[in-house]
Amino acid sequence: MSVTVGLTMLVPVALSSMEVSGPRPRIQQQDISLDRLPPSGMMQRNGL
Repeated sequence: MSVTVGLTMLVPVALSSMEVSGPRPRIQQQDISLDRLPPSGMMQRNGL
């Protein structure tokens, strides 16, 4: 189940990135900033 869900989530992202190359750097920057955040911060956000 998780594998198919992951594929369905990645397919549209890959297609959009192929069609429009502009948003690519923005998405990468967001991913990096999210990775830098500590897990406690993410838990607090979900709680709020």
